[in-house]
Amino acid sequence: MLSLNKLEPNCFIVFKKKNNPKNYEEDCDYKVRECLREALDEEQKGQCFYCEQKIQESRIDHFIPRDAINEKNIECNYNNLFLSCNRKDSCDNKKGNKFDENKYIRLFSNNHTLDNPLEFFDYTTNGKIKAKKSLSKDEILRAENTIELLNLNHRDLINARKITFKSIESMKSDILNIKIIYAYFEEFESIFKKFGNL
Repeated sequence: MLSLNKLEPNCFIVFKKKNNPKNYEEDCDYKVRECLREALDEEQKGQCFYCEQKIQESRIDHFIPRDAINEKNIECNYNNLFLSCNRKDSCDNKKGNKFDENKYIRLFSNNHTLDNPLEFFDYTTNGKIKAKKSLSKDEILRAENTIELLNLNHRDLINARKITFKSIESMKSDILNIKIIYAYFEEFESIFKKFGNL
């Protein structure tokens, strides 16, 4: 999962001041949704927030699902919005409307400190994502539940990450800078961060 510094786009700030939207589906028109999609795509560098693969088809996901929201104005809160790929076996499509703030890592919360995915997940050279061993028991459980919720160890994702690790190793032997290698792939940012600063 990506670690982001969320920065709400000006078009959405202006839209909310003018329209005071409460219901994303009913109050946010096509124009503002496209503005959000472009901002999220830029913020996430064209990667799915969950699996970190380059996005071909995208959808805007509410991390806390709209059906689970019972507090005013969270539905149109930019910090709860992420761009997800449209894979049917993982990410947002797999997550659906499941949500429990105490069961999964906290990417958006009014009650808890937010979790940084970089501190929760480790990527192994065999392509799997797992909870970091340095976490508390509660944090390990939340990390493992999140991996399962989003099906981040789907075989296609495991294979893609395995190939990425092998490619990094072979390119590093050619004395290429990790930033140059990442610029070639432009996906799986968290894996590249294991090898140096981006």
